[in-house]
Amino acid sequence: MDSARTYPKVEIAQRQLDTAIRLFLEGKDFFSVVTLAGAADEILGKELEHRGLVSALRNTSEIGAYVSAAFDNLPPPRRKFGIVLITREII
Repeated sequence: MDSARTYPKVEIAQRQLDTAIRLFLEGKDFFSVVTLAGAADEILGKELEHRGLVSALRNTSEIGAYVSAAFDNLPPPRRKFGIVLITREII
């Protein structure tokens, strides 16, 4: 790897995920696996937001908040995504 070269953030995230997956499959260094995967998730999540999209983690979190509010008879969260609206119809 050339230290003078600049790397696109998505490429960095891809390399982090590749390394995390390899370490995981080899049964090595669980803490590095979690750290690398988390760092990649952060980069990719921000890239999705920059493109006007929502990451699976964020969407799942929003669904959880919506379902929790429904079961506790609280008003739904202010921010809703497409899948949350579908979930609302099921509840």
